[in-house]
Amino acid sequence: MPGDYGFDEISTSEDATAAWESFFGRFFSPEIPTGVDVTFNPNLPKFTPREKPEAKYKHPGFRDKESGLLPLDKDRTLHSDDFDDFLNGNVITIPEHITLTAEGLEEVAQAIELGNFDDESLNQEEHTFYALWLFKQNRISRQQMTTILTRAQIPKEYPPQAFHIFDEFGSFTQEARQLYLPAMKKALFGEQLTEEQIRRFLLLISTAPKSEQVFFISKANPNIISPKDADPNRPAQLGDSMLRNRSWHRVTYKGEPYDLQFSFGLIEALQIARYGVNGAAANRAKMGTVKIDAVKEGVEFYYRPTAISMPGSGVETTTKGIHGYEDTPMPVVTEHDVYHAKVHNTIRPEFNMMLNHMNQIIAKHTKQKWSKTMWELVDREFLDFTYRKMDLNLENGAKLFQELLHRKGKDSAYMFRSDDPPQLSDDGFAIVWNMVNDENNVWKNLYKVDIDRLEYPYDILIKQIKDFKKVLDGMYKNKEEGSHHKHTEILTLKYHFFRVTSTTEFEKISKLLDALGDRLILEKGQKTTDKDQKLVFGKYSKGEDNNLTILKFKNFGKEILIGESSVKDLVPTLVNMQLISMFGAKDTNAVKEELQKVSKEFKSTYHNSAFSKDTLDNSIKTFSSMTDKLDFLEACYEEIIHSKGYTRRHAFADNLFSFFKNPLTTSQREHIILLKEKLDELVAEYQTSNDLSPEKQQELQWYMKNRGSNLALCKTDRLYLHLDSTVPSANKM
Repeated sequence: MPGDYGFDEISTSEDATAAWESFFGRFFSPEIPTGVDVTFNPNLPKFTPREKPEAKYKHPGFRDKESGLLPLDKDRTLHSDDFDDFLNGNVITIPEHITLTAEGLEEVAQAIELGNFDDESLNQEEHTFYALWLFKQNRISRQQMTTILTRAQIPKEYPPQAFHIFDEFGSFTQEARQLYLPAMKKALFGEQLTEEQIRRFLLLISTAPKSEQVFFISKANPNIISPKDADPNRPAQLGDSMLRNRSWHRVTYKGEPYDLQFSFGLIEALQIARYGVNGAAANRAKMGTVKIDAVKEGVEFYYRPTAISMPGSGVETTTKGIHGYEDTPMPVVTEHDVYHAKVHNTIRPEFNMMLNHMNQIIAKHTKQKWSKTMWELVDREFLDFTYRKMDLNLENGAKLFQELLHRKGKDSAYMFRSDDPPQLSDDGFAIVWNMVNDENNVWKNLYKVDIDRLEYPYDILIKQIKDFKKVLDGMYKNKEEGSHHKHTEILTLKYHFFRVTSTTEFEKISKLLDALGDRLILEKGQKTTDKDQKLVFGKYSKGEDNNLTILKFKNFGKEILIGESSVKDLVPTLVNMQLISMFGAKDTNAVKEELQKVSKEFKSTYHNSAFSKDTLDNSIKTFSSMTDKLDFLEACYEEIIHSKGYTRRHAFADNLFSFFKNPLTTSQREHIILLKEKLDELVAEYQTSNDLSPEKQQELQWYMKNRGSNLALCKTDRLYLHLDSTVPSANKM
């Protein structure tokens, strides 16, 4: 686990108080903004969020030297930034049957100040709404509010009991020794606190509010931990997993099993004692559903947004589907976020920065807000260092990187699309491409990951990507940059082609992609339609894993998922896109009309077919673009091979020798030969009329070879050995 962060001294009560102030100062301010009235109003029916939630991110300005007040901010309304962040965009409604009074508010305030959870005022339904008023008025902290709600969300069937950590002499109470301390030690993931950490912890707790110097127990809830005599077919629960991970605490008190929960003061005091004011991963409670954007913001600033509920408030908190579990009681939902904060702190700061950077790399490369990989990097449930110390340095950084992301051989961050043979996912490619192009040595110097020390499967893929980069650099040396420098979609597509083609073929495809360039990419804000041919990053599912990133080609309303098995199929489409830019636009209706005129002649010569070179020449002259001429030849070919007008005179004899005789009739072959000759003639005319250089002629020949022409592929020899009787066709025969 992380070592010495260069902690500030905490050796006195004053130091501890200052540490708490610095810790809370990392987050949104609880100060009431200038001009905002938070006077208690017993008739207020709702606590509503600000109209502009982004106001909390604004700089507050500078205090007036005389009054000490901050400038008036028209967007900072209703309450503090901290309170608005806690509401999380939700409206908290006070039930109609509850009546709040000023006297009741003060009774709750006094009970909280004394940490007296046995007081009648803290055992009434309305006490949480009084506490919310106190939080709104900045009379209690968000930490205290969270502790109060932690207790309040324990089901009524299991009424909680509160125990203080210290007695009146400042020593641990009997209950703290019997129940809290053993649970606290388990929560350390096997680490032993140093004497300094213990001293820091005790000072922090002793200077925390009395309401935070407590823990709670409640009768064992079978919906949290499955009873020993439970039905073996009963689905596993998140609480069971948390218990195994030493993050849910089941204790024995007076011979009976109880669930135990810490106040958030205890939780965060321990974090600060171990990791320092700035290194401690905090828990910042939010009402309702905690969205993944909030989790991302949290991990970047070393805190975990923590889901909390408030009975009777009208705000629902997500309890279903967490890590695939059907339904989870709220106490476990909250504790699960506490667990994530603790796991966050088992990861070295360098690696936490690295994980943030990896998420940013993927987002920039794929233009996706979220993916499965990005979520795993943010959620950060990487457990390989929970029970062992991570001593990070340049010698072992690469090894630890692989252990972090591949615990027990599992690809936890979905960096790979397949294991055998190893193939990077498109998100994984973005990361490794960044590693290979790291001219500033950020991975090596900042994250302590020397990519040349990475082992299988990274080593062979890094070598492959270095080779890929070398080929690209060689192609564009002293030349204008290729399209991959501008568009990550094209870069990723080139990499997919590089994996499955020869160097010669890859260079031709790469130049084709450069020629297409911007035409393949959506403009900012543009969405694909059925008329588009665009490269986009999107999502796909594999087994039970959803939201995996994949490069797609949107092709007139259809989409191709690009991978090793499909990428070559894209070549004809790409070639034809380029040929249209060279040969002119399509006129599909004109092709259909002319085809209808000549198709009646697609029959055997002994059935008096009038199809000839002159007929074909006259049809070709009706088209203005080379594209339509080629499309017409292709359409004629398809019509010929499917026409019922061609019959065999010697069908019985032909069938006997079908394995080496052309499956097409003599008349079909003759008509197709006319089409092929016209195709060659058109290409030759284009080369001459456009005065193509030898290099451009070779390029055109490659395009014509790879445009997916079934006419070009069709064999017209009378005799050739073949295993089946199929003929190249856009439609199955």
